[in-house]
Amino acid sequence: MASSVRTTAVLALELGGKPAGALRSAQPAPVRVDRAVITKGSAMSVRDGGTVSLGEMGAEAVLGAPGPLMDWLAQVIAGGQTLMSGAVLMLDFDHNIRRRIDFIDATFTELQLPVLDATDGKRGFIVGLKWLPGQIKEAQASGKYSMPLAGKRKPMQAGNFRLQGLPFDAGAVLRIGLPTLTVRRATEDGRMRKRGQWSVDLGELRLVMRAGTADAARAWVQKASADGRIDATDLLSLTVEMLDASLKKVLATIKLDRCSLLAFEEDRIESSAEATAGVTMRLAVGKLELALTT
Repeated sequence: MASSVRTTAVLALELGGKPAGALRSAQPAPVRVDRAVITKGSAMSVRDGGTVSLGEMGAEAVLGAPGPLMDWLAQVIAGGQTLMSGAVLMLDFDHNIRRRIDFIDATFTELQLPVLDATDGKRGFIVGLKWLPGQIKEAQASGKYSMPLAGKRKPMQAGNFRLQGLPFDAGAVLRIGLPTLTVRRATEDGRMRKRGQWSVDLGELRLVMRAGTADAARAWVQKASADGRIDATDLLSLTVEMLDASLKKVLATIKLDRCSLLAFEEDRIESSAEATAGVTMRLAVGKLELALTT
């Protein structure tokens, strides 16, 4: 199994020849060899050698400011996909490039948004990224990396958020499990469509609520599902605002439209418990928008 690169120095990303910011970790692409198996009657043999393929590259990044990475993510979230070339860079503390892993003609495959936790105000807004490179090249390491300037922007914290759009009190939402977006080549009748057509799965949203909201959430779910169906009239349009430390300034907005109930799950009820158990709502996401305020 390939392991992520974690160093005591600095990791950085370059996209389209432009600096795209620092990385928390990086996963180089694994190289795999598929050997051909030949069957003749009851006999089986394996040919020498085989076909070489590349696996996915990955990285963890802190979203901080508009730039090449946000541009790439916005395009993918909107359903577009263009081949991207860039590099994962290992730097020393003076930002001199010590190792350069170039990837060529990569397709974006996954965006994992973080879990927002109102009880944890110190964890950054870290996203997981995956992409499938067409080629990999270990280039000669030289030069210096110009880290994009964050300006006066404060880094986003995963515990500073505000949720709007629920049909009951959203202030009691303790955790928001933001969706993981996956991108695959679109298929039709089991066959690959022509190049350039991609299928985007926006995943699901998880809302974990404290006991005080359980009754109101349960009442809404019972009303929405009373006829045995969830239809268009029961869809929710939600907005998550990422706030600064003062909880007044909006640093980023995540819009989740056409959210459809997938499940309503209550915590285990203990006989000796003094309080009502909390609940979790799972929602399929029909449309996603992510924007940083400038």
